[in-house]
Amino acid sequence: GGGGGGWAPPQLTPEQQAMQARQFEKQMAAFNEQMTQMFKDIPPPDPESQAKMQASMAETIKALSGQKDVDAAAGATNEDGSTKSLSAEEAAMKKMFEGIASGQGGMQDMMDNMLKHLLSKDVLYEPMKEIAE
Repeated sequence: GGGGGGWAPPQLTPEQQAMQARQFEKQMAAFNEQMTQMFKDIPPPDPESQAKMQASMAETIKALSGQKDVDAAAGATNEDGSTKSLSAEEAAMKKMFEGIASGQGGMQDMMDNMLKHLLSKDVLYEPMKEIAE
């Protein structure tokens, strides 16, 4: 059976290594250009909304890690309008999702732009062509 010799990658000459490095650099430059084009229409977040989102995420992580925040759960109402008390985790999650869903718009705009790009002919044409064949 199982001989001791495993598979080893072929040894490349310095010229082959240099050619491989150049190809990799070209591929990375092309990838960088594609990413730049894909995200060019997405504006950077403004510092205020970014700070709010980070604070909201910190609150959620704090609540989920077991550090109860009694004030967050007090007086919270559920979607059905009941006042059944929410756990700290539920209240923090609800607050985070309400913040995202409210008029911030940045998250919705980003998702809209991303979906527009993903559903564009440039992205879908080749995979759909392969499926059709």
